[in-house]
Amino acid sequence: MQTPIIPVTYGPLGIANTLVIRGVGPVNDSGCPNYFYDIQRVTEATPAVAAVPATKDKPAVAAVAATYTTVSITNGNEAMTQEQWKDWPSGGTIADDEAYQLECIATNLGLVIA
Repeated sequence: MQTPIIPVTYGPLGIANTLVIRGVGPVNDSGCPNYFYDIQRVTEATPAVAAVPATKDKPAVAAVAATYTTVSITNGNEAMTQEQWKDWPSGGTIADDEAYQLECIATNLGLVIA
């Protein structure tokens, strides 16, 4: 799971703009989910190019997706708090669950989702 964050500077490593998390199971005796996080700088390397339809004189040109470069600025492990774990809403969609997890870990790391 990943989300853009309000850019934050990490010393000489530069500015980070993306939070990536993945669950790694319960932490200690608390039973709260624990996550590996990677705070990254993601930048567009080459822009996307739109498709061009064929004309009488020229063949069609296929679209080309943008490419990105990713630099890991810092990473580690962070757990939900017991309060966050208790307050996790039930009955939502997978997208709701992912958004909640990202928001919790971003908050615990002092980050703001963009």
